[in-house]
This record gives sequence, structure tokens and C-alpha cells, in this order.
Amino acid sequence: MTVRITFRGPEISEHEEQTGKYQQQSFPDLATTSDWIALHIPETERRLVKMWIDDIAITGATLEASIRPIPAP
Repeated sequence: MTVRITFRGPEISEHEEQTGKYQQQSFPDLATTSDWIALHIPETERRLVKMWIDDIAITGATLEASIRPIPAP
């Protein structure tokens, strides 16, 4: 499985070329993706995240559920 997301970079950043621009990240699984989003993307910006799992777009309630941190067992 490959999970790919696009998201808007922060308005303020050490790397000026990435400031406010859409960026892309890939992850090996949904749990890693969800954890990364929780740590790096402010909650107010999460509505701008787009996600694909094996090149299938994830949208709506499925996307919302996918970007929440997955509780540890």
C-alpha cells in the first residue's frame, strides 16, 4: 500500500520556496500518514489535505476518518 497526500505548506517557513505552496508526501501505510498529519498539519489546515491510497482518491467522511490519529491498542 502507498498513501500519498498533498497539503499546503505553512505561511511562515525556514524554506522560503515552500512557503504557502502545495507539497506532497508519501507514506507506507495509513497509520504513519495519520500520525504525520497530526504532528505537522494544524487542525485548521487539514481540510486542505488531499489523499490517495494506491492512486485511488479518498474523499469526504472517509478522508476525515483517515486523517485522525489512530489510537494505540
